[in-house]
Amino acid sequence: MVKRLNQTPSWQDVCGSKNSNYHCAAIEPLWERFDRGWAAEFRDLLQGRDDLTEAVRSAYAVRNSIAHGGSANKGLVDVIRWFDAAQEVVEDMVLATT
Repeated sequence: MVKRLNQTPSWQDVCGSKNSNYHCAAIEPLWERFDRGWAAEFRDLLQGRDDLTEAVRSAYAVRNSIAHGGSANKGLVDVIRWFDAAQEVVEDMVLATT
């Protein structure tokens, strides 16, 4: 693992691949590798927000289906809802690290 000047490893150092996709449940253990405080804060921000984690999980599942030759069996309304939820998760990730 390559250490930076501030001793925080990069995402690629931790994950080993920049081509991976992660849902909320897989993101938290990765945060643990960066900073346990960040992981705890991220976990707290998502606590009780099953709507966000389910939306990200759904988007992830449809993305994988399409990428592997399956169909996109959801409409634009669902995709927009998932996008909005993903934005909230990213905002939570930013809050967890500041």
